[in-house]
Amino acid sequence: GAQGPAGAQGPAGSPGAPGTNGTNGTNGSNGTNAQVVYSPWTKFSVELYNFDDTKDPVEAQDYNQRQVISVPGVTTDMLDKGTILVYGRSTSGSVTLLQAETYLISVTANGTYYTSFYPFISVGNITLYASSDDYLELNASTAAFRYVLIPGIIPTGRQAQELKKMSYKDVVKLYHIPE
Repeated sequence: GAQGPAGAQGPAGSPGAPGTNGTNGTNGSNGTNAQVVYSPWTKFSVELYNFDDTKDPVEAQDYNQRQVISVPGVTTDMLDKGTILVYGRSTSGSVTLLQAETYLISVTANGTYYTSFYPFISVGNITLYASSDDYLELNASTAAFRYVLIPGIIPTGRQAQELKKMSYKDVVKLYHIPE
């Protein structure tokens, strides 16, 4: 004969006993911040130069010295999405984020010298425009600079602004940058 219709749904069964917890996995090793690029501390080597309005940013017109640093990590993508921090270290060891009209103090055997900086960042380069009491004394001093490239952050975003407000020591700690 023909097969009959399906029967009614039976009642739900009682819940089963809970299973045993699995063992925890081992902790992974500490990661490194492979994406963040930083330079060593490098002594200044600024030179005299004449402002060229066809090549130099207008903000640099009041500066009569400069140092061009080749930085292959400064790409269009880094400029568009990353954060680039340039720090200056004075002869006393204090560290300052170099921004427009940042002053750095150099103390040498011949006296105390003040240098105003304007860092300009373009694909492949960081140019430090400077105006110094005596650029030769700046170059001879222990004053130095370093840069930190942090990819993937939108420059106008909150995180980039917060990084620029952070102290150098906090940035070094956050990104595990060796001194």
